Amino acid sequence: MGRFKWLEVEADKAAVKGGQGASDAEKVFAASEKAAQKISGLTASHKASQSKESITQFGKTSESDGVVYDSLHFKNEGLKNYENCEYDDALYNFSKCLSENNKDEEAWLYQILTQLHLGKYSDALIWAKKAYEFFGISSQSQSMLALALALNDEKKSAMAYSDGAVAKNTPDYFLWFARGELLLHMDNINNAFICFKKCSEFKKVSGAKNLDFEIAMALFRAKLYAQSLSYFKKAVQAGVCNYYIYEKIACLNEKLDFLDDAQFYYRQSINLKSSNNAAVEGESRVRGQNTFFIKLFNKIYNFFKLGGQKNER
Repeated sequence: MGRFKWLEVEADKAAVKGGQGASDAEKVFAASEKAAQKISGLTASHKASQSKESITQFGKTSESDGVVYDSLHFKNEGLKNYENCEYDDALYNFSKCLSENNKDEEAWLYQILTQLHLGKYSDALIWAKKAYEFFGISSQSQSMLALALALNDEKKSAMAYSDGAVAKNTPDYFLWFARGELLLHMDNINNAFICFKKCSEFKKVSGAKNLDFEIAMALFRAKLYAQSLSYFKKAVQAGVCNYYIYEKIACLNEKLDFLDDAQFYYRQSINLKSSNNAAVEGESRVRGQNTFFIKLFNKIYNFFKLGGQKNER
């Protein structure tokens, strides 16, 4: 018996069928012939399966149904995830890309920026330092290292690296964006926005098609909440619509004590992704604060705080 039990069963069947006048040798031959046919069929099927789909170990190129799962595939998937604000998936795909091709600078840059969007500043710094080891000659990698340093409270070093990147005289999107956010953290708001404006002069690379959203994220990290809210709303008007941006708009409204608007946008976020725990918790938290007297007080307070400006949706 054992793993080839079905061969013995076929042999037994042949013996019963050939019991009328057939010799033992003929019975054995008939059974073995049937077994050989089955083995041949299984082998052919296995080869056909291999030709249709070849799977290899992690970190190696594989192909399935005409799709080549190489570093470029994973990077493109990561960029799609990034654009849709699915940052955990983006990290996964960028990591797989870099496991196959650690010389893809664009994947490194978006891996770092994705970690910043997730608030993983220490992880971003580790990756930025590693990218700088690979691409120290690049102003982009040096600029992203500067930004990661700034978000880890190493502002003097950050400015030195950013100045060095500018001195290379190879301006690009990542250089000006990183420098702009760095200047926000240095309380140099006017020059920060000059840098952000320069970003738009360069071809908007994949994953950075909506500059308003990226500026909003930079302002959010710099805790400039009112300005961040304004840019998030510009991004929505430009067509960015996903659970993440609504959650951020809700969070900012909550921080600014616009509780009605906060509750509205938390619910919008939940409608787009019910498993978004941050929005679920935020909606519950705001609902508890949103009593009549608290609402009345906050509206009066915010009216005077903002100089009579109304927070329009």
